[in-house]
Amino acid sequence: MAEIYYPAGKYQCRIKQQGFDTTSTGKPQFVLTFDVIAYESGDPIAQKERAYYKVLTEKTMEYFVADMVNLGVEVTALRLLDPHTPGYTSLEGKQALMYCQHGTDQNGNPKEEWAPAFARREMKAPPPAAMSQLDMLFGRAMKSAGVTSKPAPAARPAAAPRSEMTPALVAMTDEDVPF
Repeated sequence: MAEIYYPAGKYQCRIKQQGFDTTSTGKPQFVLTFDVIAYESGDPIAQKERAYYKVLTEKTMEYFVADMVNLGVEVTALRLLDPHTPGYTSLEGKQALMYCQHGTDQNGNPKEEWAPAFARREMKAPPPAAMSQLDMLFGRAMKSAGVTSKPAPAARPAAAPRSEMTPALVAMTDEDVPF
């Protein structure tokens, strides 16, 4: 029976080993073993070895590529991740942010499932016209869901501008200016 030790969430990990293997059903898979070394925040945690498995098929390749991108892998040939290939790209010793979630194995027992955490990326907001259209769609959906908007708080009058002029400056005329 699999043991769930880590709560679901992100953890700092150090990759120990990588390679290709075959599942019990004969499908190829990529495997990373790693040590969990800290919470995402950097706070220490009991270290245990865990593994990431990804079965490689036509349907899963897109997800595998996303995982590799999240690990910072920049290879264009799968064989370059194979330790048996001369000049392969080693991930061993690399620190990576991994995500733990909970699932069940084929016998229905709980288990941890690990994958590279999504890389942080710069977000680009849609153009104002698209946001306006999305805002309208959102408003309609909220209204049909029975959510009514709360009135906006009353606007406060703007504060009167502060005058930095002293009485001496107010009394100055054009003849008092030296230029």
